[in-house]
Amino acid sequence: MTETSPTQPNADWHDAPCGLLIVNSDGMIERVNAKLSEWLGYEVQAVAPTMAFVNLLSIGGRIFYQTHIAPLVRMQGEASDLKLDLVTASGERLPALMNITRRPDGGLSVSCVLMQGRALYEQELLLMKRRAEEAVTDLTRGRVHAEDRALLAEQMVGIVSHDLRNPLMAIAGGLDLLAPVSTTDRQRKVHALTVSAVRRAERLIGDLLDFTAARIGTGLAITRRSTDVDSWLEEAVAELRLSFPDHVLRLTCTGRSRFEIDPDRLVQLLGNLVGNAVRYGAPGRPVQISVNGDDDLHLSVQNEGEPIPLEQQALLFDAMVRGQSERNAEGVGLGLFIVRAIAEAHGGEVTVQSSSDAGTCFSVRLASS
Repeated sequence: MTETSPTQPNADWHDAPCGLLIVNSDGMIERVNAKLSEWLGYEVQAVAPTMAFVNLLSIGGRIFYQTHIAPLVRMQGEASDLKLDLVTASGERLPALMNITRRPDGGLSVSCVLMQGRALYEQELLLMKRRAEEAVTDLTRGRVHAEDRALLAEQMVGIVSHDLRNPLMAIAGGLDLLAPVSTTDRQRKVHALTVSAVRRAERLIGDLLDFTAARIGTGLAITRRSTDVDSWLEEAVAELRLSFPDHVLRLTCTGRSRFEIDPDRLVQLLGNLVGNAVRYGAPGRPVQISVNGDDDLHLSVQNEGEPIPLEQQALLFDAMVRGQSERNAEGVGLGLFIVRAIAEAHGGEVTVQSSSDAGTCFSVRLASS
């Protein structure tokens, strides 16, 4: 912008959308534009050249200018984004943002914009920030409360499941005593059904206790020992064939057989996978169990039938999560959750692949030690 004399400023000077000042080396206002005069409520002639620049500032602003801003301008030649209050002719304060530059003659060039809109905007931002912080605090508090309730519920499941074992053991012992005196067909049928119900309840309680240990305890407990895996699995599959007489279970073992693992947990893992394959596989089609031993133990259970939808595969190993086809299934939906817990307790993992052509295959890796 081309400067003119103080007494004849050009149109651009007065039409500028911000306040403009020229201050001489003595600190007196040499020139002021119409916009700033309008904000202050003064006539242009009342400001320049009769008023000192500091007289436009509040008392606090004057002190800050003399002690901080003026020395900074002398050293650096400029100071930017200064928040100062201007005082109008009526004594009203106008928050303003100023930029000050030192001129070659020792005077100052000053530009300023009012901050009333910006101050309201900043206040609104601060209010929104406080509300967001309060919302985060409420969410955190709600999450902690929900976690406490979930933990209490899981602890109660563990406690109740543990306490149910004693009466079930008493019932099982009574059934053993009643077996010899069940002489009629009806008595033997009722006895067999009751024994089956007790065993099913024992399995459910075992699953719930394992679930509690895996979720809120120190993890699923395992006891590693040197194990001939092939022998254990052959015996386990023979028992499973008795449990599922209408299904063909095929076992194939390759590679090394001896591993440092928990054989009881291995049999439990196999039973859960075979039970799952029998329940959801194609009726009358064989279930293939494959074991391969190298550095780690690899076990897979494959069945034919409808594939598992991709969106369900990611949820299969979560506790008590069932697909559409599992609503009438026995148990409480912990079988695959426990399979994963057993694999992880052995430093391994379990994965699933499912398609129309290849069927569904659960693959487990157990680290030997």
